[in-house]
Amino acid sequence: MNAHVNNPGEIVTGQLVRRSFTGSVIKSINEDLRQIEFIISTASVDRYGDIITVSGWDLKQYRQNPVVLFGHTSSIPPIGKAIKTWKEGDALKSIAEFMPADMSAFADSIYRMYLGKFLRAVSVGFRPIKYERILDDEGNPTWAYKFLKQELLEFSAVPIPANPDALVAAREKGINTLPFKSWAEEILDNWKVTEREVGEIYGLE
Repeated sequence: MNAHVNNPGEIVTGQLVRRSFTGSVIKSINEDLRQIEFIISTASVDRYGDIITVSGWDLKQYRQNPVVLFGHTSSIPPIGKAIKTWKEGDALKSIAEFMPADMSAFADSIYRMYLGKFLRAVSVGFRPIKYERILDDEGNPTWAYKFLKQELLEFSAVPIPANPDALVAAREKGINTLPFKSWAEEILDNWKVTEREVGEIYGLE
């Protein structure tokens, strides 16, 4: 198995890990500047039983190239940039500025889908540096991890849940979903991953 997928039993120091966050993701929107403030991670137990400590985030390298991707796909241009990323209380937050429509129709579609609440989730890609197994009530190690120190590499807009009805509803609201459809077709045609990997990347069971 590949160590980069979201299987807690396969965590390898220094290799890419992805974790999605689907709680109250959007904190504020500035439509004039095309900026959305997101919570991109918290210290809450995630769907794998893992915990990512907020104090453990290393943001130094990310701030030098603060890209915002779609679906962790680095083979296409980013949809925006993070103009500010910081730790606040029990959350890691970031303000994303999306590309204008004349620069990227795809980025504009994603931005407008967040405005319309057709997209509601984000996902962080990070490099684990220090972590430990979480113990059960009897003191035995579980499959889950507590990440104590990790380096943020990027964060992505992600379609969780991947619901085609959301695209239909967005189109009915006047949002151009053709770039989104083209992206999905290209991924399905060219991205050679397993069904399990797709589910893990997009938070599907």
